Amino acid sequence: MVARTDPADEGGPTVGLCAGMRCAALWRRRGDESTSDVFRAEGPERIRNLIRTTKGGVLVRLPCMGSCSQGPVVGVAYRPAHSATPEGATWIACADAPRTYSALVEWVAADWSRGPVTAPPSLRRRP
Repeated sequence: MVARTDPADEGGPTVGLCAGMRCAALWRRRGDESTSDVFRAEGPERIRNLIRTTKGGVLVRLPCMGSCSQGPVVGVAYRPAHSATPEGATWIACADAPRTYSALVEWVAADWSRGPVTAPPSLRRRP
């Protein structure tokens, strides 16, 4: 990947949505089942719109991550300023569950301009 050349680039969150068959179907069951594009389903659409308004935000369509036995998978990482490579990803399963989804949206909407934002406790994996 090539580093960004925009001098105003402060970095920000990178959100990867699994667009594999099962995750896509699980997202669609929560919203408009007629859409064939996972990014047009209600949950991913809201995340997509949020990323559009988040300074430095990047949304990535991921291939099947193979971890969808409990629900759609989303990865969130910090992308440093002037870099195309995110670092320190946190993987979230069951991203379509209402409480998990709300925490995910709130986390992505936080101010990432000064560096990575710690995931809320409800999204952190418990030992």
